[in-house]
Amino acid sequence: TRLYFEELTQERILDITEFEHPKGIVTCVGGQTANNLTLGLAQHGVNILGTSEKIPLTISIFLPIIILLIINFISIIKLNEK
Repeated sequence: TRLYFEELTQERILDITEFEHPKGIVTCVGGQTANNLTLGLAQHGVNILGTSEKIPLTISIFLPIIILLIINFISIIKLNEK
């Protein structure tokens, strides 16, 4: 196991995967930057482990809407309890 202190860019990750030949990489725990790189890495043949390369984009687009719906749902429940 190696630990790399490199900039988190598609080019650096592709360089590392070319050198290391991993079975795959995990991007779902690297924050928004890693999520943003997932689709491009998958398109370059990198095996994405733990999630689909399509999920981060979907989540980032719909997350604000989902949060608002949850807040509204909680508000409706609280109003009905009174």
